[in-house]
Amino acid sequence: MVRVGAIWAQNVDNGIGIDNKMPWKVPGELAGFKRATIGTAIAMGRKTFESMGSKPLPGRLNIVLSHMPPDVQVEDVYYVTDFDAAIDLCEAKGYGFLSVIGGASLIEQVLPYLDIARVTTLKEGVYSGPCDVHIPWHVQAYLNRYSFKRELVEESMNYEVHQYFSDSSLQTPPNGPAVDFGCIVNF
Repeated sequence: MVRVGAIWAQNVDNGIGIDNKMPWKVPGELAGFKRATIGTAIAMGRKTFESMGSKPLPGRLNIVLSHMPPDVQVEDVYYVTDFDAAIDLCEAKGYGFLSVIGGASLIEQVLPYLDIARVTTLKEGVYSGPCDVHIPWHVQAYLNRYSFKRELVEESMNYEVHQYFSDSSLQTPPNGPAVDFGCIVNF
């Protein structure tokens, strides 16, 4: 069984990008993303993949979901047309966890599959510029409504990271260490 997580960073208005790029560089935030996703399979939409220079992220099984075939096949990147195919690929390759990293429409589509979400929210004033891509407000409402438990796992002067667990058995035990998103791989 493949467990599914989603991971993203957003500003206080749920903005995640502009002009197909992440509009901020916040110390520590990308390092947290790397720690959380290294060794996992990651799934992303075509535009997200293109925003990363159409290069795979090292140390991960890179899966791109798109209805359009790629112009050029990229080594170490698997292309699928739907999320079930991404899950099947993870099973075939022996991955027990799939991290959905964007874009906003893919995160929205995978809500029914989610076991965990890791959301980094930049604090007020860190980035207040425009965004043309936003995580829909109902995604947060979904996480709050459907048995997801929220836990603060990291905080800095620039951002907060919350994890939302769909199963109470994945929560941190009282007085225990914070569960890292990447640890779910071991379940």
